[in-house]
Amino acid sequence: MKRRKESGFTLIEMMIVLALMVVLLAIAAPTAWEYYRRQRFDQAVQSLVANLKAAQIKAISTGYWYVVKVHANCPYRPGRVCVQAVRLPQGECSAASINWTGVTPCTSTTPPSQVCEEQRLRAFTEIEMDYSPASNAEYVISPLGMLFMFQPGVTVCTALPIPNPPYQMTFSYPKGKNKWSRGICVFSTGLIKKTHTVNQC
Repeated sequence: MKRRKESGFTLIEMMIVLALMVVLLAIAAPTAWEYYRRQRFDQAVQSLVANLKAAQIKAISTGYWYVVKVHANCPYRPGRVCVQAVRLPQGECSAASINWTGVTPCTSTTPPSQVCEEQRLRAFTEIEMDYSPASNAEYVISPLGMLFMFQPGVTVCTALPIPNPPYQMTFSYPKGKNKWSRGICVFSTGLIKKTHTVNQC
């Protein structure tokens, strides 16, 4: 009677396969981690674009002028970049000043003559990143969706157009290392878009 030949892997073969898997993981892991970090950075910048556009839609739908500010150091989430949107009094396109850390939230009972913050339009990035200009850009959005540079106390908003070429915000990540850069371009016509490289407006 013939003995059945046993099939399987030897210990040496299994060790060779495991060694190859370790080598492949060592090569792939850094690439996968870099891809993940870059994706998070892209999503963070895109979230800022989305909220700037949401404020723009709010201005168009309500007929109010809005001021939006992009903070390099968020007052309600320190260390992060964030967006705040403030509704100006009805019929007004500027304000003497805005207390970004203490402005009253907008509610259904807020008088049309009062400055208030649309807290539902707040957005902050989930990661820390560098932002330029660090002076915290402020824009006025008209009820037609057009954008202007905000200057406190100036009442003729059409005298403050976004310069040509358009204004650009630049974001870099990781913070302090500037490995990747993205931009947000703001046009006076109301166009707001993200770019994958700086100076691409």
